[in-house]
Amino acid sequence: YDEMLSHIQEDDDTHPTPAADGYEYWSRTTKGKSFRVYLRRPRGSAGEEQTILDVNEVPSLQYFKDEGGWDASQCDVHAVETSPSGRLLAYAVDGSGYETYT
Repeated sequence: YDEMLSHIQEDDDTHPTPAADGYEYWSRTTKGKSFRVYLRRPRGSAGEEQTILDVNEVPSLQYFKDEGGWDASQCDVHAVETSPSGRLLAYAVDGSGYETYT
């Protein structure tokens, strides 16, 4: 495992993608964290980034604790999308490892 990690860049950002709502969106991986963090900032701004979804926090949400068969180690978030206005966020979650997203 350690050898594999030595070949992976753990701290990395995807390239920001501009959207029609006036923001640019990207994701980040951080050393020591298992999952991505999805971010946004006003287009053309060098700072003021907002976390819109920290996938590391998803397994601790009460909704998923109440679901039978949920396994936090199998958490997979897919299809992260914002609404055209940028006010809403939708994403699909698989907590079983069977690729059954809810």
